[in-house]
Amino acid sequence: MASSEDIAQENQRNYDRLIVALEASLGKLDLLLAVCDDRNLQESLIQRYEAELKQEGIEHYRVLVRRQEPSLRHAIEQVVQQKNALQQGLPAVVTVLGVDDLLPLRLDAARSQLEKLFGYLQWTREAFRSFQFPVVVWLTQAVLAQLTEKAPDFWSWRGGVFWFGQTKVNFVTAKGWAINSLPTSAELLSIRPQSQSGLAINPEIAGWLHLIEYIQQQQGQDTPLLAGLYERLGKAYTQLGNTRQDRQFAIQAMKRSIVLKRKLGLETDLVQSLKQLGDLHFEVKLDSSSVQSAFEAYTEALEVAQKTGDRLGEADTLKAIGDVRKFLKQNQEALCYYDDALARYREIRERRGEATTLEAIGDVLQFLKQSQEALNFYDQALVLYRQVGDCLGEANTLKAIGDVLQFLKQSQAAWSRYNQALALYCQVGNRLGEANTLKVIGDVLQFLKQSQDALSRYNQALTLYREVGDRFGEANTLKAIGDMLQFLDQRNEALNRYDQALPLYREVGDRLGEANTLQVIGDVLQFLNQRNDALEHYHQALALYREVGARLGEANTLQAIGDVLQFLDQRSEALNRYDQALTLYREVGDRLGEANTLKAIGDLLQFLDQRHEALQRYDQALTLYREVGARLGEANTLQAIGDVLQFLDQRDEALQRYDQALSLYREVGARLGEANTLQAIGDILQFLDQRDEALQRYDQALTLYRAIGAHLGEANTLQAIGDVSQLLNHPDEALSRYDQALNLYREVGDRLGEANVLQAIGRTQADATQRLHHLQQAQVLYEAIGDRYSQSRNLAQFLADAQLQLGQTGPALESLTRAAQLADGSEYEFFRQDALAKIQEIRQEQSQLS
Repeated sequence: MASSEDIAQENQRNYDRLIVALEASLGKLDLLLAVCDDRNLQESLIQRYEAELKQEGIEHYRVLVRRQEPSLRHAIEQVVQQKNALQQGLPAVVTVLGVDDLLPLRLDAARSQLEKLFGYLQWTREAFRSFQFPVVVWLTQAVLAQLTEKAPDFWSWRGGVFWFGQTKVNFVTAKGWAINSLPTSAELLSIRPQSQSGLAINPEIAGWLHLIEYIQQQQGQDTPLLAGLYERLGKAYTQLGNTRQDRQFAIQAMKRSIVLKRKLGLETDLVQSLKQLGDLHFEVKLDSSSVQSAFEAYTEALEVAQKTGDRLGEADTLKAIGDVRKFLKQNQEALCYYDDALARYREIRERRGEATTLEAIGDVLQFLKQSQEALNFYDQALVLYRQVGDCLGEANTLKAIGDVLQFLKQSQAAWSRYNQALALYCQVGNRLGEANTLKVIGDVLQFLKQSQDALSRYNQALTLYREVGDRFGEANTLKAIGDMLQFLDQRNEALNRYDQALPLYREVGDRLGEANTLQVIGDVLQFLNQRNDALEHYHQALALYREVGARLGEANTLQAIGDVLQFLDQRSEALNRYDQALTLYREVGDRLGEANTLKAIGDLLQFLDQRHEALQRYDQALTLYREVGARLGEANTLQAIGDVLQFLDQRDEALQRYDQALSLYREVGARLGEANTLQAIGDILQFLDQRDEALQRYDQALTLYRAIGAHLGEANTLQAIGDVSQLLNHPDEALSRYDQALNLYREVGDRLGEANVLQAIGRTQADATQRLHHLQQAQVLYEAIGDRYSQSRNLAQFLADAQLQLGQTGPALESLTRAAQLADGSEYEFFRQDALAKIQEIRQEQSQLS
């Protein structure tokens, strides 16, 4: 038992809270419930705050609810008509008495006086809005317990509940609270702010627990009233929703309510409780057991609803079971349950339920990529939401329509729907919906290449996600911002956003989001030439994709690993990864991924001089690109086929492929591809001695490379123009182009290109000393790079000749000997033969001179 000192301290705390509430609500309506079973204590408390209010210049009036007309609204209106201060809006407080004196039993009347009061209270919300002052209603605990059941709307409108006469329940030792599944005081206090007395200060939870304890003591464990109070306690925990523990407490309280309702045979009330229990389990979705528990609760609710003829309960539960099936990706089963629910809702003319079910059917059809059918159901739902005035449902449906239109690449139409949804979310104050919509608007703007506007929307969404504590939404938005920054070549900033998103995905347990983020981090690191780090992230992503069964993600990552290994000259391993990716793409039916991988395999085979096999892969890729309408992929493949045919001396066929590629690049606006193809066409025309036409193509390519800032392409084209100019006996023009190319190669760090153009400058120089100087510079670079082909060629065909021209016979013989050694045992045997022949020729000349 609580001591008298404890009771007095608790009374004082509640009195102080009541005074604060009164002062805070002066000049506006606030319904305050004061609970006390001791009439003497009640009177002393009223007199006390009357005196304090008078000292502050605040008027106070007492109102008595009459037995003849037990209406709270009527009683207050009577005193308003009599008191000028209330009519003029001066600071005032009204205290309501007499509720406890109403007869709870039916005498001659159809309803008792107390039941009439509850009936009036349930429908007085709008009428009370005209009162501009706080109202204190004094009740006993027994009346309060019935009020929560009989007038829930009035109860939900309360501004506070203040208890007097005994301390709040001791949750550990209170008689009758031996329910291990419900929270102990220690558990409750571990997750709630505490007052100085150590008691939880959340008035909602404390109030319900207090009522439950009181009813148990007064009426025993099996009263129907307790079943309702446990349900209310569960709802209170649900509304808190701050922690997983809140949700578990809600589940246990709801289970206790269900146990009592089963025991007492309250089947009519049981349907809704079981449905709410299922909702609690389903909202958790932490593992398969919580989803299974939801399904079991919904199934029992459906059975009871069918047994009792509760058509609304039956419809609600069918819809809920459909939601579970949809979550489990059992889409056809979900559609069957939704169809049954829809029929019930229409039968009982429940339009809002009909609207939510139509929306859910649209969601399933959207997932099944039946986009037009999904739009049809969303449009029907939208009409109903507007008819019933459900702005939130309307907003959700508009967003879903936007999602479908975006999927259909109707971006402008999607943007229109998203903006309508955004306005509604802002209107109803749904900040999570607002954040979600800002995020998808950002996605649309990103697709439309409006990058800065997209970033603005993403940042607005990010702020809202952080304010509402949605870690998953925050992670998705950070990743989207990273993708946008990567597109804008701001890769270090992109990595920063990805690094922020990664721990959030891990925190919420989203393995797929974690894998996707690891993959894009790998992409950025690969671009930054940090390939070992890229491989590490790709392998982490690969493990996660396999763990969650995301085969498309697995395929994409295998392809990316193949790209890195190909660059690192680990070509057998690269082919192995590409083959694994190809198998997965074919299994999941991703024809674009299949085409990209076939193209990558072709590139690798071409590099390995297996050109006929490369052509075979390119032809397969080309067919797939055309089937899926990937014009850029088609153009890239046509260009690659042209490269192989050019190497195989099938130049007319190569020109045909290049011309087809060129048309496609221009069609899709891929200027880099257009420039590369123009350069390749120029190379063929140069080989065919159509030098003027070659120069024309090179000049077109040069203009494009400069326009898009492709310095390497610009350098290659300048060198090619220099080569043509040299063949046309325009050495000064050639040297000018070579010098420009040399500066660009050095700027981009292309040492092989630098060496090649130094060699070209040396070959063009009229002055023998300058010629030798540039050829020697080229040789130093070829040696540093380790390019045996270029070393052998330069030594045998150019450098030795320049040395001989200057009379440096000894160095020339050394150069030729070195060229023969480099070419020995390699595929460059012709250089060896050439070098040996020249050595023999020099030896013969020396012998003749001697």
